[in-house]
Formats: sequence, structure tokens, C-alpha cells
Amino acid sequence: MNYQVNSVFSQGALDVAYEAGDKANNAERQVEYMKQDIERLLMITEALWKLLQKANGYTDEELKALINEIDLRDGVLDGRVTKKESLPCPSCQRLSSVRHLRCIYCGQVLQHDPFGR
Repeated sequence: MNYQVNSVFSQGALDVAYEAGDKANNAERQVEYMKQDIERLLMITEALWKLLQKANGYTDEELKALINEIDLRDGVLDGRVTKKESLPCPSCQRLSSVRHLRCIYCGQVLQHDPFGR
């Protein structure tokens, strides 16, 4: 009987281990897909920047200055944009979650930043 208990326990542990392995493999594939997406987006961004430079004469220094300006909106020059959790209602000025399309207090449509995170 002891053998049966150990056998059942061992099979349960193996099932959990296989499931964990499958999840790890899936996560690894997803990360690889995201890396490919990021590389493609970087290429597209660079191509768009080259088009803007060619069409409008913008310089790399202007781009760098604008990137720093955007980075400093949250007060920290860290290469990231801090995700906003709330924003003020344009009507009543109360703070509402960025997840809402309308102010939860007065019903006014909230003005979301198209690049908000």
C-alpha cells in the first residue's frame, strides 16, 4: 500500500512538473515573439525618423532634446515614462482612474493621452 501512495504522489508530482515545464516553454516563446516585435518596431521607428529628417530637416539633437523633455515629465530622467494611475476630470477636476472613459463623479468624458500608459 505504501508503494501505491508513493506512486500516486510521484505521478502527481510529475504531472505538476510537466505542466510547469509547458508553462515555462510557453513563456519563453512569448518572450521571443516580443523580442522580435520590439526589433521590428525599432526598425520602423528608425525608418520613420529618417523620413522625418529627410522631409523636414530635423536633427538628431532635436530628437534627443524632445525625448529628454518627455522623459522628464514625471520629474525623473530615467529613460521611462511613469504610468499614470489617475487623471483630473476636465469638468469637476476630481481624479478618476485612467481605466475609466468617463468621470465617475460627473459623467464627463475624460481626455486620455493617446500615448498614456
